[in-house]
Amino acid sequence: MLFRSGGSFEDIVGIQKGVGEALGRNVILATEAYEKIYAAESVTGVKANEFIGKMKDVGISTYQASKEMEKVVNSAREMGVNAQAVSKDVVANMDKLNQYNFDGGVEGLAKMAAHAAAINMDMSSTFRFADKVFNPEGAIETAAALQRLGVTQSQLLD
Repeated sequence: MLFRSGGSFEDIVGIQKGVGEALGRNVILATEAYEKIYAAESVTGVKANEFIGKMKDVGISTYQASKEMEKVVNSAREMGVNAQAVSKDVVANMDKLNQYNFDGGVEGLAKMAAHAAAINMDMSSTFRFADKVFNPEGAIETAAALQRLGVTQSQLLD
């Protein structure tokens, strides 16, 4: 047992391979990083190569990735939903982080994923709607539909 949380040498080797695969280069991490990444993998059910690779794509370092996954777990815990389900949603939709400029970064995306998990909603339908209203035709169509429903907000029409 190499980690206080119960990890073994094989876990270190797996993390090392996963990080190298995700980054596309050979790196040797600090001892604390292995422990934090192992803990993140254990709690979230998402392998290091998945979450580190996705976070690298949005500009989050390997050393910061485990801290960001901790924020995801905390958001799920605050909402009382399954941390593994929320973590998988966050990692799967990490590319949306910069596209929609989430307030709070990963934590904002995690809160959205936690809310979606709480109401058993698929996040992809929310992103499809957002894509629709981000183009002028879709925004006009949506504003008109809301107006037909009785929503009269001048800012919506703008």
